[in-house]
Amino acid sequence: MPAAGDTAAASRVKGWCPGARRPMASGDGLIVRVRPHGGLLTQEQALALATLSATHGNGLIDISRRANLQLRGVGEATFPALLDALDGFGLLDPDAESEGIRNIIAPPLAGLDATAIIDGVGLVAALEAVLAGDDALRALPQKFGFLVDEGGALPLGDVAADIRLTGVMTGAGARVLVAVGGDAASAVPLGLVEAAAAAAVAGRLARGFLELGTAGGPRRMAGLVREVGAEPLIRLLRSHLLPQGEKGILAGAGDREPVLPAPKLMAGSADPAAETSDLTAGSVAQRAALGVHPAYVGIAAPFGRIAAADFAKLAALAPGGVRPTPWRGLILAGADAAALALAASLGLVTRQDDPRLGVDACPGAPDCNAGEAETRGAAATLAPLLRGETLHVSGCAKGCARSAPARYTLVGRAGAYDLIENGRADAAPTQRGLSLNDAAALIGAGAATGRPTP
Repeated sequence: MPAAGDTAAASRVKGWCPGARRPMASGDGLIVRVRPHGGLLTQEQALALATLSATHGNGLIDISRRANLQLRGVGEATFPALLDALDGFGLLDPDAESEGIRNIIAPPLAGLDATAIIDGVGLVAALEAVLAGDDALRALPQKFGFLVDEGGALPLGDVAADIRLTGVMTGAGARVLVAVGGDAASAVPLGLVEAAAAAAVAGRLARGFLELGTAGGPRRMAGLVREVGAEPLIRLLRSHLLPQGEKGILAGAGDREPVLPAPKLMAGSADPAAETSDLTAGSVAQRAALGVHPAYVGIAAPFGRIAAADFAKLAALAPGGVRPTPWRGLILAGADAAALALAASLGLVTRQDDPRLGVDACPGAPDCNAGEAETRGAAATLAPLLRGETLHVSGCAKGCARSAPARYTLVGRAGAYDLIENGRADAAPTQRGLSLNDAAALIGAGAATGRPTP
């Protein structure tokens, strides 16, 4: 394990990613990130995780944007015992390097969705095996990530990844669309492959990223594509790619750069005309996940945080296990209306019109060493003022909680807040040194700067 001083310093650097074997030192102790295999926690694992959070940490669990779970406030002295316990429940990788490359966003409904086009459980398992079996991939950057979308009821079109594997239906049957460098709208499509070949293709692309990159060059796939184009990547996959033009999924580009005409539709059944912009609260899939469904109950944690005691109460009602989502929510498999009622009573997000769906907030001060202002309380105060818009409350300019622009972004600075409109946390502020009351007044009034909300 790194020394506390090393991890504390690293926590101030954008791009640092904690894990279970390589935790991050923060203001409230060590952050231990647990990456469930296949994106799935059995009920036993979920209950154990809640107990471990209370026993070895401060009893708070954060749900990350990559659908991982972070135990907060873990002490240096109890960390080794926590690792042993995680290992006993099958929640630990053999080493930090193996853990680091197993960076996969899995379908939240894998195995539960009758509308899924491909088998997400099988593909994620195959991808995990490919990543674990290729030592060369340990050189991938910490944030380099993969995504598997079954093409079913909860599309992951709004979630970005370096390598995307999306189930699509063509005239010849189910296929996997391979794309790189973004969300469904911005990623560059490379072609279609058979589902059985998709994991190997993703591994080849990851090796290609390392082979095509240069020292000190791009750290993400989108940057590599901007630097060298898509053609070198397509050449790497030539033997795997299927003919283009299968029911219009890929067409009109001959043998070279395929065109993706309707990315939102291919991620699932959502109508792209109903999709919201980055500046409007909640994606279609995020909202659709909430509530009681035939095989599960969907809830969300306000600003991604849930008490371990509440997590345990919900897990006890989910015989099919618990799946974190990249929208900082939880899928409670096998749960019923009682679980939704419990979640509502605990103050969690259960309704599609909850304004907190439009708010991202990092831990902030004093929980984070880099935080210069409190964030979670501010987010709770400001959420009711939003009119279907997005708000990002960041403790510092790193903007860890949200990389996309928000309608309003508050950035902590020396105990106060700078306001950015229609931008990211690293953009130039329009107002500086605001109190929370000042910020509330501006947001409540629409912070009229003459720039309309898209």
